[in-house]
Amino acid sequence: MIAATDTADDQEVGLPVDVFYDRESRNWGFRVPALGIIGGGDTRDDAIRSSRDAIAFTLEGDDRTAEGERVYVRATLHLPATPTPA
Repeated sequence: MIAATDTADDQEVGLPVDVFYDRESRNWGFRVPALGIIGGGDTRDDAIRSSRDAIAFTLEGDDRTAEGERVYVRATLHLPATPTPA
């Protein structure tokens, strides 16, 4: 589920990102279920950074439209601090 809050001028969207450690590969992975994105990195911070890049790439998309007009909405993503894994 995508969580949204609305203020006077801005709307903030929270996009769930599942971050996990894969013991077999000894890497960190991530999933963005709402966008069907999976990926990873060597560290938890790398995985979170990669998830941001993947989300941005996915949402940028293609500027061509079949018909009508394309408009852009502003979304602010806030990811939690990155604590050290146990």
